[in-house]
Amino acid sequence: MIGAVPPGLVMLLGAALLLCTRGTAQLAVLIGAPVLALLATLSIPDGAALSVGFLQYQVAVLYGSGLARALAGTLLLAVLALALYLRKSVAVTELVAAYAAAGFALGVVLAGDLIAVFLNWDLLALAATALIWSAGTEAARAAGIRFLVMQLMGGIVFKLGMDGAYAFNGSYVLGALPLDAPFVWALLVGILVKAAAWPVSVWLPDAYCNASPTAPAWLSLLLPATATYMVLVVFGGSAVLLAVGALMGLYGVVYALLQDSRRRQLCHLLVAYAGLVIALAALPATTSISVVLAIVQLPLFAMLFAAAASASSDQVLRGETSAISLRNPVDTDWVWRVLLFRLGRAVVEWLATLRAALERIVL
Repeated sequence: MIGAVPPGLVMLLGAALLLCTRGTAQLAVLIGAPVLALLATLSIPDGAALSVGFLQYQVAVLYGSGLARALAGTLLLAVLALALYLRKSVAVTELVAAYAAAGFALGVVLAGDLIAVFLNWDLLALAATALIWSAGTEAARAAGIRFLVMQLMGGIVFKLGMDGAYAFNGSYVLGALPLDAPFVWALLVGILVKAAAWPVSVWLPDAYCNASPTAPAWLSLLLPATATYMVLVVFGGSAVLLAVGALMGLYGVVYALLQDSRRRQLCHLLVAYAGLVIALAALPATTSISVVLAIVQLPLFAMLFAAAASASSDQVLRGETSAISLRNPVDTDWVWRVLLFRLGRAVVEWLATLRAALERIVL
């Protein structure tokens, strides 16, 4: 019977209980909810495990596969580790929002069709907004509104792609889709908005860096991870992913070099890492590597953001600087010289290659 229990529902119940408990009981809920959700995840059989009627359509809200169980299990272990690591330094409201957001993220990963993904993703955007607002500052409230608007716009585009998928195969079943089908490209665009793909990558550092110092550790487990999973499931092997991932990687690395804030650096590196996963998903020979990197992404960036928060080495926005700086001006100048030298060499090599290609065409 436990295999038919949605792990996301377990996390949502845990979030509600966190509001009602204190002390030892709250610690028991903090540990028990992810553990029970993990047991439920590992018990899900392959295929559709639970369907719910919705507008004369059977929505597969729980669907088991090896990749889904691996990603969901890793997410739950990362949530449990973060909860134990940060529970004494964060407010209860942040823990509640984080557990609720993790529940909806599990709903995306373990969904069996596009309707369940769409509903869970929109609810995830609301929970993530509450997580950003838990900082209680004016900057956090403004960033949360911008974040929510961007996510809801991505959801509208995703809904257009869902209708295209239904027109193509007559169902909303989650699976591989060709990009040449009508409006299915909108599905990819909606997913890439969640993945913080270029040119809309700016929402990620804006939301993460205006939230509390610990909120990015939770947020790094949610939208980018679930979005890269959806790219793998629906569009794995599509050639366009190579260009999209390369742009994300280039954007993320370059902008990370320009930052003086450790948290902003990690935000842009998260975009670059997600770009690497997406680029590798375009090549059939490296799809398994992309899957492994997508799973590793969850604990890796959660740990990095948590370490950055505990070290208190981040710089506060709008002119207020922290006591500890990430690097001094000499290091910055050295990085710029190396970066400009490599950029100049790449331009010269590209021009030489272009000239050789033109000579072959002319001759």
